[in-house]
Amino acid sequence: TVTDDCILTPSVTFVKDSISNQVCANQYTINRIYQAKDTCGNTSTCIQTITVNLPTFTVPANGSSTVNCPALAIPPTTPAVTDACGTAITPTLTSTVDNPSPLTCNGTRVYTYTYTDCAGNSAVWTYTYTIVVPAFAAPANAGSTVNCIALAVPPVIASGTDACGNA
Repeated sequence: TVTDDCILTPSVTFVKDSISNQVCANQYTINRIYQAKDTCGNTSTCIQTITVNLPTFTVPANGSSTVNCPALAIPPTTPAVTDACGTAITPTLTSTVDNPSPLTCNGTRVYTYTYTDCAGNSAVWTYTYTIVVPAFAAPANAGSTVNCIALAVPPVIASGTDACGNA
């Protein structure tokens, strides 16, 4: 409410908006200018400052799964994440850690992704693979009967592979 010295109610009109400090599409400052004018022609200007901040966002819970071989522990599909205004945020792979390193059999592989919005807010999401190579079956025992000791020679050893194709 605006009054002048004569207790008259001046008219108030909107003049213009100006935007400043624009960090991204959803974070900026609006300076809204109004002008009051009384019946005698006196004027006064007022500026209303509105700060629009992009709030932080959240990422889903970290993911995990168990696979049989290190070769199956591939980069996961990352979850879709948007900021408070619905703008998609693209993640960046920030690390891949194998334990033990190098990971040749049982262990873990952890992929870490960082999501960062245009205002600089960030959150981390990880996906952990637990690698458990299943036991393999050995070839069946074999034997033979020979007529003399000279014919008892070492057998040809059957080859085999584990569930990951390793000899």
